[in-house]
Amino acid sequence: MPQPAVVAKSDLLRWACDETGLPVSSFNDLRTGAVLHELFAVSFPALVEQRRKQLCQAQRAPASAWPASVHWTVLKTVFQELRLPMRMLDVEGIKAGRFKPCWNILVLVYFCRQIVLCGGMGQLSCSFAHPLANELATFLQSKVA
Repeated sequence: MPQPAVVAKSDLLRWACDETGLPVSSFNDLRTGAVLHELFAVSFPALVEQRRKQLCQAQRAPASAWPASVHWTVLKTVFQELRLPMRMLDVEGIKAGRFKPCWNILVLVYFCRQIVLCGGMGQLSCSFAHPLANELATFLQSKVA
């Protein structure tokens, strides 16, 4: 997906659908964690696969069919491993479909994906249609990101 001049909610939802192949038309589609789990798996396949194996050896169904608790556990371990700001993984807010937690997590994973696609080289510049949490904006502007 070409990067729009200003990334809006509809752009992030369409991007999440395109990246994962899962239906994503509203923040409610993020409630189980499956879409977010798959978005991180697209960007960091080896890391996510390793965490999946550690946590889900008995799971034979596709990841999108796993219990929500598995998705959130995988996401928490991936956040820790990547040193992402844990406050951006507001599980209860995402489960409730609240705008700020859903917006911030999608922006974070979108930004991570863009960094992966550019090979971590150069500066990435994005404008977003809605404000970001201060902690997220600071993280995205840091050298750590």
